[in-house]
This record gives sequence, structure tokens and C-alpha cells, in this order.
Amino acid sequence: MREEMVNWEEESKRFDEAADYYDQYRPSYPQALIDKIIGESKLEDSAQILEVGAGSGKATALFVDRGYHLTCIEPGANLAAIGEKKFQKTQQVKFITTRFEHWQEEPDTYDLAISAQSFHWVPKPIGYHKCAKSLKDNRYLCLFWNMYLNDLSDVGRQLRDVCKDYGVLLLNTKEEIEKRIRTIVQEIEDSSVFNIPNVYQFPWSVDHNVEEFICFLKTGNGYLGLEEDRREELNNQLEQIFHKAGGMITRKFICVLFMAQKK
Repeated sequence: MREEMVNWEEESKRFDEAADYYDQYRPSYPQALIDKIIGESKLEDSAQILEVGAGSGKATALFVDRGYHLTCIEPGANLAAIGEKKFQKTQQVKFITTRFEHWQEEPDTYDLAISAQSFHWVPKPIGYHKCAKSLKDNRYLCLFWNMYLNDLSDVGRQLRDVCKDYGVLLLNTKEEIEKRIRTIVQEIEDSSVFNIPNVYQFPWSVDHNVEEFICFLKTGNGYLGLEEDRREELNNQLEQIFHKAGGMITRKFICVLFMAQKK
């Protein structure tokens, strides 16, 4: 366990080094997902939300826009600084710069706990137990990820193969995404502190040119860990793929939401 925690902390440092790219080029999340969370959890206007792994506040913004107050746990000092600056005028957001497993939870305080694109970095089962302890009775933990889809087109296959060869991005088939969903559902069930989650899927897409796509890759640890010559090789191959596709590629996602009620 100690070795795993050291690795997690090193991965967090890499993310933090790419904070500016992360804030600009990571995709957000569909409004329909936020509507589903608010509606199904019956959040009141005065709700207090705990966010685990908030980054620079990509998901945070979608709840701030609805008037909620958030306590954001984020290990990256640079990412947290961007988030604090972004929301300081709202007086609705507090960032705490620490890893979630090190945070001193506040029992029975929060009306909702969320984690966007980050809960896989939290050691288990401690992450589930800390969330459950922090939530009020019968409240919800909402985990969601943008899962990047290989649509099995020629361009999709080329991107998948190149990104896989360099270890920078996983583009999964629908069947592979369904398998990952089942794994997460089982993990939540095994935590013993949450009921079996309801799962919702929100398909959407983003158009990218090659520069935007490379900047997106720069927000991931796979790309950040490459040697400079390997990055240049990868960039050249990506430029060829985008050129053959006419300069723009539509990247498809499935944003998957897991809503689990505290037992």
C-alpha cells in the first residue's frame, strides 16, 4: 500500500505540472448530467457539496453556476490555485490542497459528494469510507468520467493504435466501456457503505484540430512521461492522421455517471 501511495502522489505531481493545459483543454461535462444529479439527489438550494479531486474546477463550475457551495479537495497546488482564482468572486468554493486520503473528513456534513474524472486515483476502500462518513444520511456519491470512445471508423482505429503504442490515451470500444462500467459498479457495491449505483450514460462529442488534440494529450500522465524524441515522433504521426482526415477530427465520448446512495 505504501508503494502505491507514493506512485499516486507522483502521478498527482505530473498532473499539477500541466495545470494550465488541464484547465484549457480538458473537456467539461454535459449539462444533462448535472441536471440528473441535482434532480435525482433532490438537492436543495442550500446544499453543501464535497468534491474529490477537483482539479482546476472543470466540474466545479457547473455546480457553482447553479448556486451551490463546494468544498474541493485537490492535491495539486497549481491546479488548486487556478480554481481558487476562478471562483474567488463567487464566495461559493473552498479549496483544500491535500490528497483525499489525507484529508480530515467532516462527519455528516455534506448533502452530496462528487468526483469527476479522478476517483480512480483515490485508494480503495478508504475513499468510499471517507465519502460515506462525510455525507449526511441517505445522501449520494456521484462519480463520473468522460470515457473516450473508439467509434471503429478508420480514423478512430488509427488514433487508437497510435495512442496505445505511445501509452498516451485509451480509446475504448462500446463493449470495453461496458466492461469498465461493470467493474466500477462492483467496486462500489463491494465498498459496503453505498447501495448498488444507478448508472447513466451521456454520449457527446468535441471537434479537434491536431494542435488542440496534442494539447489535450498534454493533460495526461502518459504524454507527460514521454521522452522528448518520443513526443516528436507521436506528434508527427498525429499530424499525418489529422491531415488525411481534412484537418479536423470529431472525438466521441460517453460520459458515464454512477449515483450511489449512502447506506
